[in-house]
Amino acid sequence: MRSRERSSKRGAVGASTPQALSEQFGDCTWGEVRAAGVSVWSFACVDQRLVGDEALPGFVREDGGQRYPVIRLFEKEPEAPIDAALPAIRAASPGAETCVLEPVSGDGYQLMPTGEARRAYDAYINGETEEPVFPCGPLGPSEAGMVIIEVVAGAPNKVAVISTPSDIPIFDWNTLRATP
Repeated sequence: MRSRERSSKRGAVGASTPQALSEQFGDCTWGEVRAAGVSVWSFACVDQRLVGDEALPGFVREDGGQRYPVIRLFEKEPEAPIDAALPAIRAASPGAETCVLEPVSGDGYQLMPTGEARRAYDAYINGETEEPVFPCGPLGPSEAGMVIIEVVAGAPNKVAVISTPSDIPIFDWNTLRATP
């Protein structure tokens, strides 16, 4: 699988607030959050905010005293394809031992099941069964949003696993990039 790093056009970084986000988070402050050699733009609100977590490494959303990982970073060799980070991603997502990276729209990937687990997942998605199937662990597909996996812009050695909720997230993952 070849590495698909985001182009420099995608995620033009700056203080410009995306329209959909500003409508949702009007009483919040828009700003850059940095951690582990990368940054992302996000809102900081009274009840929720994005913070860096060097131990993860990545970013967590703090909401009502709870912390939810939303961007996890994994290392790979700069020249290696994105799937070089797959063993570390699988290790962080119990149940993902046989899952693989599949391209999704844009420059991202998704952790997807194979074999019988894929057949069961497809049957659920196609409405052929009511029993929810969530293969690949917490970093795989789910009903609670989506997970995008991509090489960080400007850091060919870093792979980001970005978990977005089913509603509007407080951060703009298109602004994720390496920091100087």
